[in-house]
Amino acid sequence: MKVIEEIKQIKELTDSEITNIFVLAQAYYVEPTSVVDSELKRNNMIYLLKDSCNNILCFFMVAWQKFKIHSEERDIVYMGLTCTSQNHQEKKFSSRLLYNFTVDAYNYQQKNNQKLLLYAKVASPIILLMLPKIYDNIQPDWDGNYNKKDKEVIESIKKAGGLDEFSSNHPYVLKGATANTKYSTNEKVRQKEFVFNSDINTFEKLNIDESNGDRLLIICEIPSKSKLDSLKLKLDNNYHTIEE
Repeated sequence: MKVIEEIKQIKELTDSEITNIFVLAQAYYVEPTSVVDSELKRNNMIYLLKDSCNNILCFFMVAWQKFKIHSEERDIVYMGLTCTSQNHQEKKFSSRLLYNFTVDAYNYQQKNNQKLLLYAKVASPIILLMLPKIYDNIQPDWDGNYNKKDKEVIESIKKAGGLDEFSSNHPYVLKGATANTKYSTNEKVRQKEFVFNSDINTFEKLNIDESNGDRLLIICEIPSKSKLDSLKLKLDNNYHTIEE
């Protein structure tokens, strides 16, 4: 199957592409309208994988931002909503888009000689297994531990991103931050199976309930060139299998 890669500004999405995005999200959420509308407004760039008929197989939204941290303006990237067609979940399409974004972020970081900081609101423990394969210095860890010197960083991100009102007794845990975004029954089953098989109980340890709108904030950094090259090799091998 031929796969086409695209990147564009959110504002450049066509009506048919937006409809396609809603259709993909529908398999993951009871009611996708709220979360998709919110993410389309919050983000400014989108990475796409399409088939030869121009159907979206996977998408990944991001927002390039500038926040003031430690009295210094920093380049920050919010990693937003990503969804893959239910018929292609085993093909690592989301990893491919994460890689494409990360290469762009790496090149930006090299060109501007300033370390980028990435953050995300996590509603599922599945992402906790994926992120270390791509990014560096991920916080908090699976036990909820974090570097105390970075507490001011995450507090600054919450304030600049309008998330500080959802703060809890753990700096990386947001309580009731997202409304009307409950996962579908099938997606909940998939996630429970994942948690059982991977033995990741971070959400239970930190008392995070996705159905109540709770979220885990994650911050991480761009990986080294060697780590990117290693990931590319794995993804390229997977793509050869897809196109055969």
